[in-house]
Amino acid sequence: MRRWLAPTSAVLLLVGLVACTGSSAGSTSAPEATIRIGELNIEYGGTVVDWHATVAAAEALDADVIAIEEAWGHIPRLAEAMDWPYYDVRRQILSRLPLIHASGDPMEYLYVEVAPGQVVGLGNVHLASGAYGPNRTRTGDSMREVLSGERRLRVPQITPYAEAIARLGEAGTPSFLTGDLNSPSHLDWTDATVDTRPQIVYPVPWPVTELLAHLGFTDSYRHVHPDPVADPGLTWPSNRPSAKNGGWNPGKDAPEDRIDYVQSIGPATAVASEVVGEDAVRPWPSDHRGVVSTFQVTPAAPPDLVSADQALSFVGDRVTLRAWAAAGTGATLTVNRQDGGATKTAAFTGNGGSVTFGTDRWLPGRYGVTLRDGSGRTVGGTVFCQAKRTRARDSDIRTMAIRPMSRRKGRCWTCSSEAVSVSNVEK
Repeated sequence: MRRWLAPTSAVLLLVGLVACTGSSAGSTSAPEATIRIGELNIEYGGTVVDWHATVAAAEALDADVIAIEEAWGHIPRLAEAMDWPYYDVRRQILSRLPLIHASGDPMEYLYVEVAPGQVVGLGNVHLASGAYGPNRTRTGDSMREVLSGERRLRVPQITPYAEAIARLGEAGTPSFLTGDLNSPSHLDWTDATVDTRPQIVYPVPWPVTELLAHLGFTDSYRHVHPDPVADPGLTWPSNRPSAKNGGWNPGKDAPEDRIDYVQSIGPATAVASEVVGEDAVRPWPSDHRGVVSTFQVTPAAPPDLVSADQALSFVGDRVTLRAWAAAGTGATLTVNRQDGGATKTAAFTGNGGSVTFGTDRWLPGRYGVTLRDGSGRTVGGTVFCQAKRTRARDSDIRTMAIRPMSRRKGRCWTCSSEAVSVSNVEK
């Protein structure tokens, strides 16, 4: 288990993978695999009600991978509490399974290794909460006004993520887009559901979910539960206790809706999906309920790349590098400090091979990794950072690089949230 303590100064988690020659993505496939993917907005870092309840809520999803929203720098802390070995702070993802950064380290997605040498794609977003649509319909805005606001605000935010992940799916890699979209679904606001809740005063073709459907995504919950009247699947707001210390609470008339999703594209079929909330954990710790979906997938081979298990580690930690390429036996991985000094060279024995080494005598800084085949040709590379290990102050718990959007409805955050300092202080 990788134990993370915060550096006293912020360290940006910026990992870049250089482009590789050739690609085997989607070129081979494995027998079907099963994967459970969860989505959970833990609200303000998971301490609004009770941190231990937040851990219990994440565990109650019983997932293989969980996309987290509003982590507030607590991704490593939550992974440690759950004893999960893999996490990605930039994308706010926890996993039992290895996480692999794609070539170029696009923010839009990474890979999850579901079996040796076989992967699925995964992206996570948190869209803005301003001009929240159900509030607007309830207070008398016309459909034209509501749709115009959605197209100006949330559609541009999700489009690059949706398009990038859709390309993965179209190429044969089963892929998923999770998130708190702060938008209902066009599958839920239909003629049949008008007047079933106060805000549904007319059917609405919500543009965010319509865009996903147009690109070929499948809404896993609605695929498993096709009747929005019988199974509304409401995820916000939950019936959590009032926030500690006079914090924000949803209003008593907050419009209930399904705004948290696990969407799939490519060779993946949802076979189960459920909303997890107050019946599973008491007290429920967030204003959002979680959702978890089970998929049968036909995973794909990853493209040629080298990936560090963690983008940021600490001097003294053991570092694991994994490689996928047509390099084969006789290839080498070389790790260099940013100043060019050679630090480590190791043999690479084949696709999906890994090399693990200690860093007790290393210096903090940026390290580059180069994968060369037997002839010396460079076929891949990555970078990772080493930080000096120090004990975090209690005040460091909230150090982050996230930008608040709006206090209305859910005071949510942009989808590019990145924590830059974390702590293991229990609160």
